[in-house]
Amino acid sequence: MEQTKKKIVWLVALLGVGSIPVFAKPFAVGSYLGQTPPGPIAQIFAPGLICDRSPHQKERHGHFSADGNTFCYKKLGKVYVTENTDRGWTVPKHIKGIPDLSWSPCLSPDANSIYFINQHFTRSGRRRTPRSKGWSFHRCIRTSKGWSLPEELGPPFSLAVGGFSVAADMGPDHLYIN
Repeated sequence: MEQTKKKIVWLVALLGVGSIPVFAKPFAVGSYLGQTPPGPIAQIFAPGLICDRSPHQKERHGHFSADGNTFCYKKLGKVYVTENTDRGWTVPKHIKGIPDLSWSPCLSPDANSIYFINQHFTRSGRRRTPRSKGWSFHRCIRTSKGWSLPEELGPPFSLAVGGFSVAADMGPDHLYIN
């Protein structure tokens, strides 16, 4: 009898813990992260969700996928992705394969690639010295296990200086560089 009670207690505990995600509140609900689409008056985007009102948080380079269901952005030197599911927007996930302090992350329209600029490693995976002036374009590809490690795009996308932005369009082979 005592052993049966213990089994029932464990079963109830496991069911209770296992059902927590089912009742968890989504990160955000609705298209455009539940925000009003941009208009003529500048506003903080997704305050408390993406943008933090604290000073020096540096949220930037936000990109939606073409269908509006994936959002990629940079915050405090790290790249994050959040996705709109049938239960609402997921909590932003840090893309760990993209080195910190990479510049200008850009989500492809199909949300299967993230393009960015970095000067911290080469195509062979070696770290560049901090004094190196060579910047280059990289891409991470969505896989069934998450995001791939970055691959350098190589020439003609090797740059001598930094400070550039990148954007992708609906064509599979088009990158726009500023």
